[in-house]
Amino acid sequence: PIVLMTADETTQGVVHGLESGADDFVGKPFDNRELEINIEIALYKHRTERALLETEGRLNTTLSNISDGVIGTDRDGRVFILNPVAESLLKVNSAEVRGMSIRQLLELKDFESRGHGIDLKSTVLREGRTLQTERQHLVSRDGSEIPVELNAKPIPGDSHSTQSIGMVVSIRDISQQLNYEAQIRRNAFYDPLTSLPKRTLFLDRVDNAIHRARHRTEDQFAVLFIDVDHFRTVNEGLGHGAGDQVILEVSRRIGEVLGEADTVSRFGGDIFGVLLENRETIQEVLTTVDAVMRRFEASFDINNRALDISCCIGIVLSHEHY
Repeated sequence: PIVLMTADETTQGVVHGLESGADDFVGKPFDNRELEINIEIALYKHRTERALLETEGRLNTTLSNISDGVIGTDRDGRVFILNPVAESLLKVNSAEVRGMSIRQLLELKDFESRGHGIDLKSTVLREGRTLQTERQHLVSRDGSEIPVELNAKPIPGDSHSTQSIGMVVSIRDISQQLNYEAQIRRNAFYDPLTSLPKRTLFLDRVDNAIHRARHRTEDQFAVLFIDVDHFRTVNEGLGHGAGDQVILEVSRRIGEVLGEADTVSRFGGDIFGVLLENRETIQEVLTTVDAVMRRFEASFDINNRALDISCCIGIVLSHEHY
């Protein structure tokens, strides 16, 4: 730091000295104590400014290298900091949005209903609440919607005041996480080869059908159990790849004769379950069964080889006792 000692105490002289780089000035004549105090003040200001610059540098480096978007606001909800990830998510430039209201910058929609999302200024700044892992849809400047997890926390003031001096908002893009979650759910409930429901999901739908039939006598149903004949011979003779093709073709042919409300499921191997909804008589069920059997009359073209494949079908009708 530079302390200017000068005999020119005119305003123009002092301003010129400060503009030239001096941190402070002392007019002549001066005593030693006055000079010492001014030097101590200049050194203190210099250390404080250097510490602030170092802190700002560390903060900027941290904000630039974390994977979440971070936004800082003042007590009025006006943005004063925005890291690169937040810029990318919102499709904005930090300089152009600095000083903008957080309400204007962050357009949020409810995760489920897509209605109005959380009002951060009201919830965090006025009510002083901390938000953790709130799922919202973020609307960026180009109109695209991104599913995000949002955290927001008030910035406390001094110990003598309960009023917050701003808030910090962090935003995490959870698009990939939701894809993983959807894939896990799909793997749990759907067969990876045929994309048909697995046994667990099929039985859940049968339970629902039972519940409906107990309360409405007109909601009758039937369950079919379909087993492909001699499927093991196909696997052992032509290989599992050919067996997979047979299963795919069987699932397609069964699906062709079912209604929109019906469900076909692969239990595993060559076994399929079918839930026939809204079938009140055995004749209606047999009509569907005959249609399935007829689909097996045409040969299966597997690896340029025509295979004659049949199936057997077990039938059970809904009944008040089971």
